Order: sequence, then C-alpha cells, then structure tokens
Amino acid sequence: MADVVHLKLSIWRNFTPPHPIALHDEQAGSRVIDSDVNLQTEVYSWSSEEPFSGIASEAVRDRLRDLLVDRLAVSLQPTERGIDALERFVAEAEEAIRTGEAGPVPVSDLPIYQVHEPYGAIETNPLLALVLHLKWLVACFKDRPGISVSLQ
Repeated sequence: MADVVHLKLSIWRNFTPPHPIALHDEQAGSRVIDSDVNLQTEVYSWSSEEPFSGIASEAVRDRLRDLLVDRLAVSLQPTERGIDALERFVAEAEEAIRTGEAGPVPVSDLPIYQVHEPYGAIETNPLLALVLHLKWLVACFKDRPGISVSLQ
C-alpha cells in the first residue's frame, strides 16, 4: 500500500480590504494593496489523514489522488481552482465507486477507519466519506461568487 498522504483542503473567498493597505518591501519599496489586488481569506478548512487508502487498486488510487491534487494545487491562481474543479472530482470519484473501479480494501487492512461507538465499531469507506464531504462543500459554496479551493 502507498504511503499515507495528509491533505488539507481549504475554501477561500475574495477579500477586499475596507481601506487601502500599504506593504513595504526592501527591494520593491512600498506597494498599496486595494480592491484591484487578488486577495483571499480562508473561510473553511478540513484535514484528512488518507482519504484514498480505501481503494484497493494502486493505479486508481493514484489517478484519483492526482486528479484532486493537480486541480486544486495552491500554486494555481484562485480563478483556476474554483469549486467546479471539486465538483468534477466528485463526479469522477462517484463513477469509480459506482463501477467498482475504486474497489475497497478489506476492512481488516484499515484499522484507522474503524469508528468506535458505544455499541460497536462502524466500518467506513474513506473514499465514499471524502466524496460525501466534498458534495456537501459543493452544495454550500457552489453559487457564491469569489470562491476558490486549495489542497495542500
């Protein structure tokens, strides 16, 4: 099985300072930041230890992980990593689950994903849990202007 990957997903919104802000850089001098500068503020953050560990096929696991990571890399401009990138990943991951392409690893190999309740353990599918969480985020933020998503 591949190494454990730690992910942090953040939702950002455009930020316009209430008044111009000046930054001073030794080399560039002073620079005024106003509404024309692409500033954002984080409005939601979620971390996961390894949402892809439940996929038995290493090739499928790597493909889905790369789809999510490449589309939401923090190095991309905010306009390039909109909520629609999250929505496209959800559709592809749901299709992989539906067709069985993202077949689950035997639960005995995933002890970290057993949630212990007072009445016994509940076994979860990490990819399905990720998809459901991302669908909720898409529903919450899809129609809001100035939203972007990043993944670290």
